[in-house]
Amino acid sequence: MENAVKLISSLGWPHISFVFGIVFIIVFNKAFRDFIVRIRSVSKQGVSTEAVPGAQNDEKRKQAVQELMGLGDSALILEAEKLIRQDLENRGLGTEGDTIKVLIRHLSVTQIV
Repeated sequence: MENAVKLISSLGWPHISFVFGIVFIIVFNKAFRDFIVRIRSVSKQGVSTEAVPGAQNDEKRKQAVQELMGLGDSALILEAEKLIRQDLENRGLGTEGDTIKVLIRHLSVTQIV
């Protein structure tokens, strides 16, 4: 324990800063790489980057869910969806998420047809 305290006290701020910098780079390596790849230009006003690809995918995903859920909201479809959800929950299966909502809607419509 004493040796560790002596070692830490013998290190100056440049050594600790260097170690901190190395740890910081190791921890945030992927984030730095992703940021550098998205850089479009560097000027005196700052850095201009492209949009994060995930943000564009979220927008497209929401639009796709709205299109796929556009089969109508009749009482018969809603009742069929309710029964499908109850059956899934009774079997211990998840009923959350956009994909499951769309699939339940489509299954209820095909069962009615």
